[in-house]
Amino acid sequence: MFDQAAGLRSVAAAHCVRVLPVVLGRDSDVAFDMVWTLGAGLSVLGHSVVALDATSREQSGRPGLAQFLKTGPEPASPNEAQWRVWPSQSGMQTLLHVAATQGPGAALARLAACFSPDTVVLLLAPKEWVSVLMEGAAVRPLVPFTFQPTGVVDAYSALKVLHQAGDLKPVLVPMRSEVPDPVAEQALGVLLDTAKRHLGWVPENSPLPEQGPSVTRDIITQWMLRMLESALLLEEPGTPGSGWSPSTPREALVPQLWSC
Repeated sequence: MFDQAAGLRSVAAAHCVRVLPVVLGRDSDVAFDMVWTLGAGLSVLGHSVVALDATSREQSGRPGLAQFLKTGPEPASPNEAQWRVWPSQSGMQTLLHVAATQGPGAALARLAACFSPDTVVLLLAPKEWVSVLMEGAAVRPLVPFTFQPTGVVDAYSALKVLHQAGDLKPVLVPMRSEVPDPVAEQALGVLLDTAKRHLGWVPENSPLPEQGPSVTRDIITQWMLRMLESALLLEEPGTPGSGWSPSTPREALVPQLWSC
């Protein structure tokens, strides 16, 4: 059955900019698959979606976040696809410095001013960047991973950094892989138990539904709406939404892109 509560929450969030972080790991293809699935799926549901790609630097011929931080919202075009990807490495570095010196609220205000209301912003960035930009915010970053050994290690590392450095409680998103089901179940159990023992909480996990004849469109839709519920709501462009806790302005070390 369709999750009616999720649908109502989606309606209630209308006219908000929604920011949903997706954490990059060593296998960047996993995070890109997640962003592509959400971007394409949410656009089909009628959302305007912009993905901010921290792995791609803006250029004069390929404008992205850095340019729109200066100019404001991108002009709307009736012929433009609802689902876009912006190069964002330089722009995110600018926001990191703002967050480190003025607090994350100032950085989020600048970010929100780049978008028109009702936009879903998929922020694709390393865990260290997300922990600085979203510190103390009412957001649950998504941590996509596979059950390969390096994937499980990266997932726990992301949980630890986001929770301890950013005061965040991310959502684990197991992705499709070739690992047999018993091995995947054992790996997930170890991951959740390790988080409980060493971090003091058990993270939510919401696997990407497997493709197959038994997977209906409603199942995929429910999963996407659950993911969207983890987003930070910015009620007006430039205004942090409820639940955001400002940090004391301070100097901080801005992490490098591939410090993970």
